[in-house]
Amino acid sequence: TLKDIGAIDKDMILVFNKIDAYVAPAEDDLEAFENGKMNLADFKKSWMSHGKIPVLFISATEKENIEEFKTLLYDKVKAAHTARYPYDNLLY
Repeated sequence: TLKDIGAIDKDMILVFNKIDAYVAPAEDDLEAFENGKMNLADFKKSWMSHGKIPVLFISATEKENIEEFKTLLYDKVKAAHTARYPYDNLLY
């Protein structure tokens, strides 16, 4: 775990890949509803409300939300770079 390797205090991004392979339960599937299976929108809402850690849902093969992932990653790297090297504006 992150705690075991001493990385629990590091910035994190939670990325769910393969959203193109997700099969949502049918609207009239009562068994899926009873078993707690959610559609993708409900799944996103449940994870997005968990707090400070950014959550992304991507599909690498279909290039879905890849630009959002790149932007978030760039912003995280930029923040770390600025904290370590405050007088170096190489990245921005």
